[in-house]
Amino acid sequence: MSTERLRVDARSCALIIQDLQNDVITEAGAFADSGAPGHAKSQGIVANAQRLADAARSAGTPVIHVHYIVEAGARGLKQNAPSSSVSKSRTRSCAEPGAPRRSRA
Repeated sequence: MSTERLRVDARSCALIIQDLQNDVITEAGAFADSGAPGHAKSQGIVANAQRLADAARSAGTPVIHVHYIVEAGARGLKQNAPSSSVSKSRTRSCAEPGAPRRSRA
């Protein structure tokens, strides 16, 4: 693991916080048997996400919270959908040289 600090251009990034929902990270949640709640707790995930979100907002970086909700009767949707099918080869980290830049209005 590198000890080099990651440099991120706050003008061209967003922080995406996903799956920090009760069903995923609490012992009483739907995914409690998966081990996710214990892992989240051992890693301090909520406090770490809060620190990241605070730092991102302070830098002017948008913070996006993703929630997956399936309403009763929604056809074609599953309670446990697979992750995004976008391949790593088609995406770039905002810290990579040549990454697309978002214009600021």
